[in-house]
Amino acid sequence: MPVTITAGENRKIRFFDNNTGKIICSTMAHVEGVSTLAIDPNGLYMLSASHDGSVRFWNAEKKICLQEIAAHRKKFGSGVMAVAFHPSRQMIGSAGADGLAKVYGTGQNNNNLPSSSFPMPTTTSSPTSSSSSGSSAGSSPLQKYQQQQNIASSQL
Repeated sequence: MPVTITAGENRKIRFFDNNTGKIICSTMAHVEGVSTLAIDPNGLYMLSASHDGSVRFWNAEKKICLQEIAAHRKKFGSGVMAVAFHPSRQMIGSAGADGLAKVYGTGQNNNNLPSSSFPMPTTTSSPTSSSSSGSSAGSSPLQKYQQQQNIASSQL
């Protein structure tokens, strides 16, 4: 079923049925207003981000939050300004009002990024500094996303 997904200052994410225009689901997504959304290339997962500085990883079909990270510090009342899925790799990124751009990845097929579980920033950069983080063990929703993407790409 085709849906439209909206979010805003009321902190909610809403899913609308494109055929009827009715709300399918409305969920309180963040502590403060939702600033941005992104859908993965296959339409199975979603990222939301907020002025509270958090990024949340969602199962778009089940409409449930799988994981949350405190990604950015607030600056001038804003937290996360943008989130995105990489179009072909199992990586996500976020950009914050704090001047940082963060990239998160899992597995070993991510341009030689270290294996990590979400939420472990693999690269953080800002106008004045850059750093790399180590890895941590464990299975996470983002790693499961990676496995599903690998299966989908092998079926092409």
